[in-house]
Amino acid sequence: MDVFAPAEKTVLTMLSDMGVDPQHLKQLDTRILRNEEPYNGSARPVILYSPAFGVVKDMYSYNIQPLVESGFVVVAVGSTYESIITVFPDGIAVKQSEQVGSLESTDFEGWYGLKETRVKSNVFGGRGCAADTFPRCASGKDNL
Repeated sequence: MDVFAPAEKTVLTMLSDMGVDPQHLKQLDTRILRNEEPYNGSARPVILYSPAFGVVKDMYSYNIQPLVESGFVVVAVGSTYESIITVFPDGIAVKQSEQVGSLESTDFEGWYGLKETRVKSNVFGGRGCAADTFPRCASGKDNL
């Protein structure tokens, strides 16, 4: 299961603590390839796939895989400190920030601010925008 590599053990422990069955996750069939060369053939349509509000981009592999198989180039963007967990290529795993995790469903101003940060992050780059909204993010204190 490459979805959470190279931090699979850490992520599975965290998800297990949340009530997820790790054995079920290990049985899921994905066609996620790591360290592949970027596509450099003929022009293809590009889709920026950017789930938000705590959702991990890899949860959408069921939707992304058919898009790729249909000829689209899909760029899946994760959101450190917003997603429940983000895994970096070097194995560092970062949990969702406390500020995002504690947003109440009726905190419309908070959710709107999170959406605005997400848009800025996709346009201008993530860490700086997240740090503007959630200063603790800049410190890196939320690493697992």
